[in-house]
Amino acid sequence: MKNSSPFGNLLQVSFPNYKDFRDRNTVFTGLAAYSFPIAVSATIGPSPEQLFCEMVTGDYFPVLGVRPARGRFFGPEDDRVPGAAPVLVLSYTAWQRRFGGSADVIGRTIALNGSPFTIVAVAPNGFNGVNSLFGPDGWVYVTCSSLQHVLFIGADHMRAHAPFQIFRFKPGTTAAPGQ
Repeated sequence: MKNSSPFGNLLQVSFPNYKDFRDRNTVFTGLAAYSFPIAVSATIGPSPEQLFCEMVTGDYFPVLGVRPARGRFFGPEDDRVPGAAPVLVLSYTAWQRRFGGSADVIGRTIALNGSPFTIVAVAPNGFNGVNSLFGPDGWVYVTCSSLQHVLFIGADHMRAHAPFQIFRFKPGTTAAPGQ
């Protein structure tokens, strides 16, 4: 049976298993993990406010096939090292609402849960990630230790789960019946 969608089913597995699937797969052009949007305290101006951020792997944006409206998305090479530099991709809506669409937003630093994050990109207008109804205000990658404790406590432990995964099948790949 030929898979009619370029994306596979959502899976929930441990983060180490996700890394094994990602690094050893032969049927996907890409595999990414992501969380539900989580509430974080953001200091953008004089007082903190709440933003909703998803934690994603560096493969997230390439698997979904999107390009930033401004800046550079982080990619697979950016989240391979635990504790990598804390960076943030803003949603287009958050960029407009919180920064007035300012052209100098790339490179600005804001605090998320008290830790500094550098804004590296703005997602394209209308992009909500995999959540069609409720898109996050931003995305950070899972190996960033500044927020890792929120969802991936001990991310290298086999019981630490990457909440969801999405993948894109290689052209011509078939799925087993019933999957």
